[in-house]
Amino acid sequence: MSLLEVRECTMRFGGLTAVKEVTLDVKEGEIVGLVGPNGAGKTTTFNVISGYLRPTSGSILFEGRDVTALPPFDRTRIGMVRTFQKNELYGKCTALENILMAHHLACGGWRYGNALVTSSLSTGSRRATEREALSKAKEVLSFIGLDHRRDVAARSLPHGEQRMLGIGVALSTGPRLLMLDEPVGGMTAGEANKVIDLIHQVRDRGVTVLLIEHNMAVVMGISDRVYVLDHGEKIAEGRPSEVQTDQRVIEAYLGKW
Repeated sequence: MSLLEVRECTMRFGGLTAVKEVTLDVKEGEIVGLVGPNGAGKTTTFNVISGYLRPTSGSILFEGRDVTALPPFDRTRIGMVRTFQKNELYGKCTALENILMAHHLACGGWRYGNALVTSSLSTGSRRATEREALSKAKEVLSFIGLDHRRDVAARSLPHGEQRMLGIGVALSTGPRLLMLDEPVGGMTAGEANKVIDLIHQVRDRGVTVLLIEHNMAVVMGISDRVYVLDHGEKIAEGRPSEVQTDQRVIEAYLGKW
């Protein structure tokens, strides 16, 4: 069953066509890689899928529902959640607080300015909700291997742990589809292996994964299927073994690394 369908999406910026009639299909339970050289249109495609850009033409379907006009926040609330190349964290807040705030915002809770201030004034019902949220936040931190860092400010965490926390923030919103933008970017081999293990565990919990990643060993090793873009167009798709031997990919992409 298709969870996500990208139908002939084109994205133009004035006279520049960044993405041209791209069609993608992500089935429930898959890990799908989206790859291509710099300037291929990967990030633009991600921005279209996640709602940060509205395509010039084409449509985005999630669980069969047309979400082309849905803004990013509403996509998050129906289970389409993404991370970014740069760590999007509240640097002064602890790892635990980052997870809590993401959970509250996704669930329609308090805004950031109130989230940690009003807890002592909450009603009995609100306190019960807070306890449940705290329990889930601790579970997420444990799942991503950062429970021992929960009281550390996000900005004080090393790069690899910040990236892991960013994934934890996304997971705290309860995604059906998790879109990861270069999840192992800038990581050591050891850190990257931890992320790879985490992605497998995420999928095992029923979350479908779509990822952009320049580390081809990671993409080819983890993906069930791979889509390849070049100059804004899809030039290949298939299992990693098929894509790696596709002559168009070799000429347009693989030969450049």
